[in-house]
Amino acid sequence: MSDLKRCPFCGGSNVNLKYVGNDRTKSRKVIIKCADCRFTRTDAAIRHNHDWLTEVITKAWNTRPVEDALKAENQQLRDAIVKAWSVLRVENWREDDYDDVSDDWEAWLDAYECAVDEAWTALDTALHPDTQENKSHDTEN
Repeated sequence: MSDLKRCPFCGGSNVNLKYVGNDRTKSRKVIIKCADCRFTRTDAAIRHNHDWLTEVITKAWNTRPVEDALKAENQQLRDAIVKAWSVLRVENWREDDYDDVSDDWEAWLDAYECAVDEAWTALDTALHPDTQENKSHDTEN
């Protein structure tokens, strides 16, 4: 049996394939049915066999463009957060400049604020590369 994703409507995992007819009958169908919400998708063919139909219906069922786009955006956000976090990590600061934080609290706070600003800039650049290019062009003109 083919690997089917969960139902796109209810999220149920009780999704089944059903074959109607056989390779010797004039008309053959493959039906995918969600037992939870009772959604049904049917594909039929006259000239093709059940294997071909199963491949077609499975590909159609598993195609989720919105879900794929959200996963790609989610990965982009994760990468941006990792990049921003790497800017904020204390070990990226020059340790010899801030050995004793208690002696120079304002310098440490300034360095921290600069790191936060850099992190936000890195995050904004990763999330909105088009606007960053436009900003750089605006400042040049």
